[in-house]
Amino acid sequence: MANSRKDSRGYVLKTGEFQRKDGRYSYSYTDKEGKRHTVYENSLAELRKKERQIIRDIEDGIDAHAPEKITLNDLWDKYIGQKYDLKPTTRANYKYCYDRYVRDGLLRSNPSDGVMAEIKKSHVWNISKKCALTVVQQKAFTNYIRESKDYQGWTPVLMILLGTGMRIGECLGLRWDDLDFENRTISVNHNITDRPYEDGTCAKHIQTPKTRAGACRISADKHGKGLFSETVGGI
Repeated sequence: MANSRKDSRGYVLKTGEFQRKDGRYSYSYTDKEGKRHTVYENSLAELRKKERQIIRDIEDGIDAHAPEKITLNDLWDKYIGQKYDLKPTTRANYKYCYDRYVRDGLLRSNPSDGVMAEIKKSHVWNISKKCALTVVQQKAFTNYIRESKDYQGWTPVLMILLGTGMRIGECLGLRWDDLDFENRTISVNHNITDRPYEDGTCAKHIQTPKTRAGACRISADKHGKGLFSETVGGI
C-alpha cells in the first residue's frame, strides 16, 4: 500500500489536497464541464469547509462559477423563464421593455436613479387632494349624458362607473352572470385589457385580477335604487 501524503503537521491529505511551500493549502477539482479549478485557504480545516461546499454544489448540479461568466441577458432569460405566475400582460410588458431598452444596449444605467430627489425638489408631488363629485355635480353629470347625442349610447356604462367606482377594464369585462339583480351587487372577478405582443401588435383579452384583493363584490349605487333596472336594463 502506497504511503499517504501528509502535511507539515502530519495530517493525511485527501485526493486533490496539497500543501504549498508557503504553508497554505489548496484543493483542485474538475467541474461538470470538465474544467479544472483550484481554491486556497490558510488552514486545512477551512479548506475542507470549502471542499464540502464544492462537492455539495456539484452533486446538486449547481454551477458555482456561473456568476463569473453569466451575462445580464442570460440572467434575465433564466429569471423570466421561471416566473410562471405572471399574468400574460405583465410578462409581455416586462419582455417588451427589457428587449427594447436593455438587451439592445440602449440603457447603460438605471434612468430612475435620483428621480425622486429631483421630484421632491420641484415640489410637483405636492398635488391637491382629490374630491368626489357632490350630489349636485352627479345629477348635473347624469342629466348631461342622457341629453347628449354623443354620450347617450354610453349612459349605461357611465352610470355603472359613477355608481360603483369600478375601473373601466372591470366594467367593460362584466357579464350577465356577474350581476345580482335581487341584491343589487356586482361581482368583480375579471377585467378586459389590451395585451401587447412581442411583435408590437396588441389585442383585447379577458383576464382575472392579479391578486385576491382584486376580486370582490361591490354594491350598486346606494342612492340610486334604479341603477340596475334603468342602467343595466338599458344595455
